[in-house]
Order: sequence, then structure tokens, then C-alpha cells
Amino acid sequence: MSRTFKFRAIVPLTRLFAITLSLAAVTTCPATADPTNRRAVAVIMGNSNYQGSTPTVDYAHNDADSFKAFVIGVLGYDPDNIIDIRDATKAQMETAFGNERSNEGKLWRYLDPKGRSDVVVFYSGHGVPGLKDKRGYLLPVDADANAPEINGFPLDVLLENLGQLKTKSLSVFLDACFSGDSPKGMLIRATSGISVTPKMPKTNSAMTLITAAEGDQVASWDVKAKHGMFTKHLLDALYGKADGPDYGNNDGKIALGEVKEYLDDRMTRAARRQFGRHQNASVRGNDNKLLVSGLPANVKQAEIKTAAVAPQPAPVVKKPAAVIKKPEPVVKAYVPPPKPAFNTATLERHSTWRIEVDFTDIYGADFSAEITMVNGRIGEPLYNGHLILDLWGNMRRGVLELKGTVADRERFVHAPWGPAVEMIPHTFDTLVDVKSPNVHINTTAGADFTGDTSGVTITLTLLRSS
Repeated sequence: MSRTFKFRAIVPLTRLFAITLSLAAVTTCPATADPTNRRAVAVIMGNSNYQGSTPTVDYAHNDADSFKAFVIGVLGYDPDNIIDIRDATKAQMETAFGNERSNEGKLWRYLDPKGRSDVVVFYSGHGVPGLKDKRGYLLPVDADANAPEINGFPLDVLLENLGQLKTKSLSVFLDACFSGDSPKGMLIRATSGISVTPKMPKTNSAMTLITAAEGDQVASWDVKAKHGMFTKHLLDALYGKADGPDYGNNDGKIALGEVKEYLDDRMTRAARRQFGRHQNASVRGNDNKLLVSGLPANVKQAEIKTAAVAPQPAPVVKKPAAVIKKPEPVVKAYVPPPKPAFNTATLERHSTWRIEVDFTDIYGADFSAEITMVNGRIGEPLYNGHLILDLWGNMRRGVLELKGTVADRERFVHAPWGPAVEMIPHTFDTLVDVKSPNVHINTTAGADFTGDTSGVTITLTLLRSS
């Protein structure tokens, strides 16, 4: 004979009230706002903890977390459409992006089949050059930095696979350099920094690519902000600072050209000021491409609220006791309008100069020739029949950094007093503001095998610009 027992739990009223209150608190938590760009897809990777002797990237996880918050909060991406990976192995990278055999990785599976997806790719971590093939590689956390040709993820494969995707827009941000150097020292043994330039794919002209540094430069860290120097200033730009004075047009949208102007000024200056090193972001794509089509209203309201001035009470105007005579009109003297400033922007795009380099104590080393500046860069070898002058430089925002090396055509020369002597090239390095079509520079060049330095006078005369 079976028996059924019934129990009734008696809960004190105060405890029941506490349980009810806690449940109410859970159910009334603010939900994430509905995504405004539900077809968009993002891949975000932060590689910090590397295996073996490869140094860590201290702030890579912070970079990835902050960029994910930007993609969701400003660009309106659905969190379910974000492929978010920390400390990615090579297998995880190939799973996300594909490999040399196929581009149909996880990112391809997430895309809208009709090509209506905006795509953002962000990576923070080590990048290394291949010493054998001169290719750039993203470094997985399980890779050996000295053998990227075997276990690295090729940058050109990444860009080529992304370029084959059918998308509405495609933006790639890489907080990595490809010189083999890092803030914690060289990643590759027994070598100095080399230069690897990423190549844009031909299959997707709509791609935007921004990397943290150019050529053999190092991607620095902002220790105070606990971010990569590039990521910190990139996010500042995308959150609205690039649309402000000196960089943008204050239209509430962020274009690629505005971000480039901001990084060229703020990030480059911060790297020079904090570490005494060169760091220039590499930017590829259409300057008019919108990276942020509209800043959220709450961001603008917060900025306006903090900048608002408390209203002041209207002043009380008392009627004058006596009649006030009108002052006689004051005739101002004519002031001619100021002359327009010398515009260096056109010079940075394309200009031709006459350069004359006069050395004080180097026999037969004087040069006079035409040089061409394209996209703010000079890089030409000049030969006067006896000596060779390798001249290179870079002009940004009207500041010209000019370097040169003058060397004898022969590596060894026979001195009258003894055996052959190896000639060490004379070098000079100077920085000058370009404020007129005529630039005059006095500097020094040195030192040759004698250890002496020589005076050098450089004269630049603008011939034409476009």
C-alpha cells in the first residue's frame, strides 16, 4: 500500500520579499540596444600571451576589448556576428580567414550571401617579416618568430582572401608592425629591422587598410592608456576627434582622410615625444570612404552636455537719468587682408625641386640636380661622376625631414701614405619647416674614416607643383 506525502514550505515574509526583489533586479537590467547594422560582421583578435621566448604584447587584449565595444556601441554590430578571439593560434586564424587553398573560413560563413554585409577586421599582436621571402606575417601565439614562413599567417593571404569576399564595405585595422622589432626588443635573432610593405589585393577596390607603422618602424605602446599607441589614437579618432577642428568638417561622420590626418598629427607626435622614434600609420584606401557614417546621438549629447555653459540671469538695465549723446563714428584705417599662407599641401602630393648640396671639406662632393617629391616622399640616388649621393626624405604637414649619404664610387681607395683605406660614407640628417618656395639649410655631414665632420649647405628651390 503506497502512501503520498505532501509538504508545504513556509518562507518568512522578509525572505520572500528579498527573493522577489532580486528577481526584479535581474529582469529589469537594461538590455543591449538592438543592433542597427544586423548584417555586419567583425573579426577581432588580440594576441598577447605568446609561447616560448617570444615576448608578450602587454595591451593586446585591452585593444581588442575596446575595439569590440566600439564596433557594437558606435557601428551598431550584432554581438552574435562578431568572431572574437584572444591569443589566436595558427589553426584559429586559418579557421577564421581561410588559407592559401580556400578563403571560405568562418568569416565567409557569417556573411550575407547577397553581399550586403559591412565587414571590420581588427588585429592587435606581433607581426614579423619573413627573412627568406620578404613577406609580412601575423604571428600566431603558437608560432616561432624565427620561422614565420613555416608557422606564421601570411599578410598577403589575409588580404587576398578578404579581397575575394562579396561585401558592402571592408575595413582592416592592424596594430602590428612588420619590422621584426617590438617595444620589448627584436623578435628575430641576429638581425636588424627590415622593411615589409603590405600589398593591397586587386580583387576588392573597396578595401580600407590601416596599419600601425610603416616599413621598419616599431609599433609603440601607450603605457598610461594601457593600449597600443595606434589603437588608442585610432579609437579617439573614430569616436569623433577626427571630425573636429584641424582634421575634419564637423559633419558627424568620420572619413578615412580625417582619420589619416588625425593619426599623422597626434599618434606620430606622441611616439616621437614619448619614445624619440618615428611611427607613421600606413593608410590605404579612398580618403572619402566613411568609416563611421554617423556618431550615436548619446555620444553627441554627452559632449554637448559637458561643454554647456550655465545660463546667466539677464542684466537689469536702469534708465539713465540724463540724455546720453551718441558717440561720433570712428573711422577705422584700412588694413589690407593678409597674404595667403604658403600652401604645402600641394607640394606633398607632387612637386619638383632644384636641390644644391655643397660640402665644405669633401672634395668633389657638391651636387646640383632636380628631385621629385611624390606623396610627401623623396628617394633618389644622385651621381656626379665621382661620388654617389643617396637622398631620401619625408614631408608631413609642412615639415621636411631630409637625410643623405654621400659615398665614394669605390669602396676602397689607396691613400698616398699607405695601403687601401675603406671609405665610410658621410651622412647628414636635418629637419626644417617649409614656409616658402626657397629652403636654405645649414647642417653637418660626417664622419668619414678620419672621424672628421664637414659642413654642408642644402638649398631647395621649388620648380613646379601640382
